[in-house]
Amino acid sequence: MMRAPFCFILLYFFILQISGQEISNINALLLNENTVRVNYDLEGEVPGQLFTVNLYSSTNQYSLPLEYVDGYVGDEVEAGINNFIDWDLSKELVAFEGELNFEVRAELTFTPISMVFPESTSITRGKQQLITWKGTNAKERVDIQLLRDGRRVQTIASTVNDGQYEWEVPYSTKPGQGYSVQISSTSSSQSDTGSEFKIHRRIPLLVKLVPFVIMTPVVIKLTEEQPQTPQFLPMPPNVPN
Repeated sequence: MMRAPFCFILLYFFILQISGQEISNINALLLNENTVRVNYDLEGEVPGQLFTVNLYSSTNQYSLPLEYVDGYVGDEVEAGINNFIDWDLSKELVAFEGELNFEVRAELTFTPISMVFPESTSITRGKQQLITWKGTNAKERVDIQLLRDGRRVQTIASTVNDGQYEWEVPYSTKPGQGYSVQISSTSSSQSDTGSEFKIHRRIPLLVKLVPFVIMTPVVIKLTEEQPQTPQFLPMPPNVPN
């Protein structure tokens, strides 16, 4: 039986559970009488992200992903340009005539931890600092550590993985350079350390050492009295020779 000709049209694409990512430049072409290639670009927000990618078709009203596929499809697909999915239609369809519409769905499944804080190279003791990061599963917890020259100084917090934590820098933290913040997943080996920054005193040391000088006003009373006329003593008598 001669297979009916196929006409491929891409009407739209769909992104599932992705924030800040984009699928674009989708197009389909017939490589041979049995194989359709769907090309697409997948842009991630953070390097190292992994996605589960599936190809859907109007043949089953997009209810189930196509099974006989190969290429950049399935689990652990990295973001990139010129990704493609090859579909063996001879195994999926017995006979078909008309238009085929395709839908590419990508679900974000993994994002490595990536530190964002600090945005400046200097922070102050006693002030609030917003520690921010990206990555890991939202249901996980993370440990936030303060390092100095690569060694742990203190545990800042163990908190939920919501991407941020408000940190009040303790006054007991020694001022100086070489500090950094490390965030680690409590359920995996993932961790990332941010760039180095300096912690300085809230009141500069020079200002603290300068004593305060209390000025006491001096009141001088002026009168309008005239100065007295100077009195001269008489000359002593001449002494005889």
